[in-house]
Amino acid sequence: MELIGKIKDITRSIAGETIISLVIEDGTDAVPGLTKLYQAGNRLAIQIKKYRKKRSLDANNYFWQLADEIAKAMTDADAGVQYTKWDIYLMKLKEYGVFTTIGCRREMKPELEKVYRAVEEVDEVKISYAGKEKEQTIFHCYYGSSCYDSKQMADLINGTVVDANDLGIETATPSDIEEMLEAMRIHEKEQAD
Repeated sequence: MELIGKIKDITRSIAGETIISLVIEDGTDAVPGLTKLYQAGNRLAIQIKKYRKKRSLDANNYFWQLADEIAKAMTDADAGVQYTKWDIYLMKLKEYGVFTTIGCRREMKPELEKVYRAVEEVDEVKISYAGKEKEQTIFHCYYGSSCYDSKQMADLINGTVVDANDLGIETATPSDIEEMLEAMRIHEKEQAD
């Protein structure tokens, strides 16, 4: 059970117990559950921390929200131009995303597309192999944003925010964006520990 409220006072009993009184905001719904816990007399795990408004968006969700807004802004039904958030996602990966460069036969592109989120042909080169000259295609293979670390995600979001602003789309404040990215950095650090 998670409740929101304030500490009313803190006292010590003659027996040396610490007594903390709480005032709960809109605690009416919580009374039956709290009464049951009180009557059972069980020990409780209690956590009291500073209240922070919960965010409905994390960094990845915010990116997808922006991609959807950009898709709507760029769609022109009268001209037959239609974009989806997936189209914008792939576009932004190619603009701001992380990729690896792979050289192979052009026919291998469908296999690369099974592994990477987006695959873009960037060059044709000739290589010498066993005394023979062969053509090889150079591809940029883009990782999906779910694989990104906090720095890579920040680059993707910040670039996408600039693009959204250029289209007149209202975006989160820089401090809100930084808060989302900081939460991502903290989560990343916790996972590493």
